[in-house]
Order: sequence, then structure tokens, then C-alpha cells
Amino acid sequence: MKKNNYIETLRKFTFCIRVPFYACRGTKRAEKGYENKKKFYTEIISILQADGWTLTTMGEKLGDGVYTCPELTKGNENIYCHPVELTGEVKDEKILATLLSKAKTFRIIKKEACDIYVCGTHKLAEQLYRDKYAENIDNIIRDVVYLQTNICGGRKGAFIDYASAVRIISERIYIPTKITDNAHNSLEVVREYVKEELCRLDEANRIRTTTNKDGQVLISWIELSDAHVIDTTNEL
Repeated sequence: MKKNNYIETLRKFTFCIRVPFYACRGTKRAEKGYENKKKFYTEIISILQADGWTLTTMGEKLGDGVYTCPELTKGNENIYCHPVELTGEVKDEKILATLLSKAKTFRIIKKEACDIYVCGTHKLAEQLYRDKYAENIDNIIRDVVYLQTNICGGRKGAFIDYASAVRIISERIYIPTKITDNAHNSLEVVREYVKEELCRLDEANRIRTTTNKDGQVLISWIELSDAHVIDTTNEL
């Protein structure tokens, strides 16, 4: 991917943790678990604040006895502290794991993380896809529109409905993104990019579009060797 100095990369992480007895119900161990939860909150907040994190909320009551949990931030980084897992976005989850490794009230039992791109605007998020998939988006679309039709119940090269094509392609190329202007979410960004590429291929005569009797838009892939052939069949 081309380097884009306007986009910050964070790590979207989930740490599964164990606070002793917390998950128990209706026993003295459960009571002890809730006591340990309070100790966990006190300890993790203390550890993170010492590292420069700011406590934004200790949690709030949502109703029916349901409470949210403490949240902390540091710049664009954020952590949500639930007593069975920690989630958020940080610059380096390995540094965070090391920071928390000496905690006494809980321990990390599983770690997962993936890159997330913080984009200031919708246009920057779209450019992220253009930069990454500039060389292979045509092959990805062909794989879905031309080859996946067989899996969807048709023969290779048959028509596939436009909405399904957009959904499947979007799932394959999705990049976790965070749009800081809050105008669009990351799913809207990838789908608009896919529609833009489908339109380009349609104009380049690499995709054939038709509409069935129910008004459903269908598309099929045109191989280069067949591009000169004029298709007169417009109805299914």
C-alpha cells in the first residue's frame, strides 16, 4: 500500500482477561468475584493513568441494572475495561500487554489485534482503498462476478445480482477504518468504493448489466476475448 501521511494506523485489539470468580452467580464466590471486579477497576485505572491515560467515564447505568464500564483515552487511543475483556484502539498492543502483565487482580488469557486506519475524512478513507487495491481490484471483482456465480447456483459466467456482488466484494476487501469526521462509517466507504469500481468496469465494457422482470439489476463479467461480441440478450 502506498504510504499516506494523512492517515494514522492504530491497532484494534481485544484482550480476553480473567478476573477471579467474576463470572460466578448466586454463591459466595460470586460475591467475592464482584469484590474482585472493583479491585480490578481500581488497579487498571491506576496503571493506565500512571502511563498518561485519562479516565473519561467510570461507567454509567443504562437501565435494568445494566452498567457500562470504565473507559480511558490517550490522544486517538482508547480502552474499554470490561472485567472479561479489554477492547480498544492503541498504537501498539504489545506495549499495552507488557504494561498490564504485572497486574495482580487479573491476567490476560488471549490477545487479538488488527490494523485500523484513522482517516480524517470520507475521501481519505476511499483513497486508502484505491491505493491498496489499485493493481488487483479487477481480479477480485472478476473472481466474484464471473467465478462465484457457480457457487451462488448459476454457471460460471452467468449473471449475479448487483447487490450480492457489492456485498461479497466489500467483505473480501474490507479495511477496518475509523472516519473521524463522523460523516460516514467504514462499511459505507468500502461499498461506495466497490460501486465506483463496478461503474468504471461497466464503462470499460468489462461488465454487462441487465435488469430482470422483477426489476433486479444483474451483472456478468466480460472476458477480454469476448469484449468485441455484442450481446443482444437483455432479458432472463
